[in-house]
Amino acid sequence: MTRRMIVQSSVFGLLAAAIPNIIYSKNILKFISDKKRGSITNERYPAIPLEIASEVVGASHFDLIRVQELVDARPELAKANWDWGFGDWESAIAAASHTGRKDIVEYLVSRGAVPTIFTYAMLGAYDPVKAMVDFYPGIQKNLGPHGISLLKHAKLGLETEGVNQS
Repeated sequence: MTRRMIVQSSVFGLLAAAIPNIIYSKNILKFISDKKRGSITNERYPAIPLEIASEVVGASHFDLIRVQELVDARPELAKANWDWGFGDWESAIAAASHTGRKDIVEYLVSRGAVPTIFTYAMLGAYDPVKAMVDFYPGIQKNLGPHGISLLKHAKLGLETEGVNQS
C-alpha cells in the first residue's frame, strides 16, 4: 500500500462520513426557516386544543349532557387531561370520580377512558383497590387530582350511592 493510496482512502473516508451530516444539517436549516415563516401553525399539532381539553375536564365534574356533546363529536376527548397548575393534572374521568358522578364515569369508560384506583374506589369496587394496595403497598397514600385522597373518593362513592345524578 502506497502513501498516495492511504491519502486517497482517507479523503474518500472523510467524505463518506461527512456527506450524511451535511445533508442532515441542510434539512434542519430548512425546518428552522420554515418554522420562522409560519408554515407550522401549531407547535402542539396534532394535540387537542387546550381550551377544549379544559372544557371537557371542567364539564366532567357535573354536566353529563355537555360531556356527551363534546366526546361524541371528538371521541379522543374521553381521555383528555388538564393541568390546573403546579402539576395538578386532572383527566375527565378523574373529575367525574372525585365528584361522585358515576353516570359520567360510565359514559367516559364506554368511550375509552381508563379508570384509575380513585375511580374504582368511588365506584365501590374494593376488590381491585385492595389488589392494587396489596401489589403496591403505600399506594393508598398517593393523592389524586386536587390532593383528594383515595379514602375520600371511596366515601364520596358511598354518599352518592343511589342518588339520581342526571
